[in-house]
Amino acid sequence: MAGLKTVERKQQRKRAVQLNDKALEELKCVLLQQWQGKGGVGKFTREARAELLGLSVATTEKLLAGSGVDRATLTLAYKRLGLRWDESNCKPSQIASKETEQDDPPRVVDPSPVPSNWSNPRRPRRSKLWAILGVSVPVVALVVLFPRFSPAAMNPRDRYQPKFYQILREGSGSFHNGDYAKAKVQIDEAVALARKIALAGDLASALRMSGDLEAASGSFSVAISRYREALTLRTVVGDRICYPAILEALGDAETKTGDLASAQTDLKNAFRMYKDLGDATGTAMAARDLGTVAYELGSWVEANQWFSVAMAALPADEKPDIVADIQGRQALLLSAHGDTVGARTLLAKTMAHWQSRNHPRWIAQTQFQLAQVEARAGNIGEARRLFDASCNAFHAVGDKYGEGQCVKASAALPPDTRNRTSTRKAQGP
Repeated sequence: MAGLKTVERKQQRKRAVQLNDKALEELKCVLLQQWQGKGGVGKFTREARAELLGLSVATTEKLLAGSGVDRATLTLAYKRLGLRWDESNCKPSQIASKETEQDDPPRVVDPSPVPSNWSNPRRPRRSKLWAILGVSVPVVALVVLFPRFSPAAMNPRDRYQPKFYQILREGSGSFHNGDYAKAKVQIDEAVALARKIALAGDLASALRMSGDLEAASGSFSVAISRYREALTLRTVVGDRICYPAILEALGDAETKTGDLASAQTDLKNAFRMYKDLGDATGTAMAARDLGTVAYELGSWVEANQWFSVAMAALPADEKPDIVADIQGRQALLLSAHGDTVGARTLLAKTMAHWQSRNHPRWIAQTQFQLAQVEARAGNIGEARRLFDASCNAFHAVGDKYGEGQCVKASAALPPDTRNRTSTRKAQGP
C-alpha cells in the first residue's frame, strides 16, 4: 500500500508542470488584456484573475507565481482565455514527448545482474567538511569580491516584478473605475519601474495600458507613440501572443484620429494574428473594430458583416461586456438604415447592461449613441438632452475624447424647429 501511494505521488508530480518564463509573462499579459477588454470594474483582484482563468484563487496564484499545476488544468485555463495550449509553454524538462503518454505507468527497474565487464571505480571519499567548503567558499568569495553579483543584485526581476505587477493592477483598477488622474500616476510609475529594470515584456504591458489611458483622455498622438514602442518591444522579445492586442489598440486610436486607411491595415493584421493564435475573444474585438472602420467609411454592408463575424466568434454567454459594446455599434448601423425602433431597442438592452455593471464611462457612451440615433430620426430636442447628459458623464470620468465628441455633435445639431412650431401653434397667430 505504501508503495502504491508513492507511485501515485510520483505520477502527480509528473503531471504537474510549470510554465517557462516567456509563457508565464505572455499569460499575465493576456490576462491584463482581457481584463481591459472586458472594461472590468474595480481592482484587478485575485478573484478577477481566477474568474478569467476559470480556476480557483489558490490554483491561479500558484500558476502565476510560476509553481507547478496539473497539465489538464493548464489546458482548460488556456481554452478559457481563447488560446491554444502548446507543450512548448512548459519548461524544457517537462515537455511531454509524442511517444510518452501523460499518465505513463511507473518505470520498472530491470532486475538483471550487472554485466561482468562493467567497472565502477570508487572515488576517494571526502569528508563532509570538505564538501561544504568546496561549495560555500567560492560563493562567499564571489559575493565579497564582486558585490554586484550578490543574489539581490543578480535577480532584479525577483525584487521588482511583484511591485511592478501590483502597481499595474492598481492602475488598471483606477482606469476602469474612471479615476483617470489616479490611474495616470500609477501607470506612469509602472512604466518608470519597468524601464529601470529593463524588462522588455513588462515595459510593453505598461506602455500598452498607458496608451489606453492616453487614448481615453483624448491624447491620441501620445497613445499611438506608446503603442508603437510597445510593438517594438514585443518584436524584440519575440512575443506573438501579446502583439495583436497592441496592434488592435493602435488601430482603434488611428480610427479616432481619422486615419482610417492605417487603422484598417493594422486591424486586419491583428484579426489574422488572433485567428492564427486561436484567440476567439481577440478575433471578435478586432472584427468589431473593423466594423466601426467600415461604418465610418460609409460601407454599411461591410460593417454589418464584420459585426456579425465578431458576434459569431465570441464564446456563448462568456463575454457580455464585449457583446454589449458590439450591440451599441450595431444600433448605429440600424439607425443609418432608418430602423430607429430597432436601434432604440438594442440600445435599451445595452444601457441596462452597463447600468447593472455601474460603469459610468460606458453609460456615457450609450447615451452618446442614443443621442446620435435621435438626431438622425429628427428628434433634435431629445438628441440635445442626451448629448448634454453624455457630455457631463464623460467629463465626470475624465474622458476628454468622449466629452469633445459630444460637444462637437451637439453644436452640429440644427435648430429644434419641431418644438418651435408646436409652441407657435399653442400661442396662436
